[in-house]
Amino acid sequence: MNYTTDKLNYARFLPHYYATMSCLPIDHPEVHQQFMHGGFSVQLGSQNPYGRIPVDQTIEETVNRDTQTAGGTKGFSLKQAAVEMYYLTSGYRSNYL
Repeated sequence: MNYTTDKLNYARFLPHYYATMSCLPIDHPEVHQQFMHGGFSVQLGSQNPYGRIPVDQTIEETVNRDTQTAGGTKGFSLKQAAVEMYYLTSGYRSNYL
């Protein structure tokens, strides 16, 4: 942890990440196959075949779009449709993550 700027130093996790991903074909072959077939990203539109984005970014750009306001989360609860979609579907959405 870089305490002077209060930011996490992700570079120190690189050896562990590399070791884990190197063992992926042996430890989790089904996940490795899914990654090899492009299962780590989502294509939002059929018009741009090169416009794939990470799965977590897809959630930010689609499901969570209604919860984003100019002032952050301030005023979020004033949008009834956003509240219903965000909270009532959270259980279903978590099944796909």
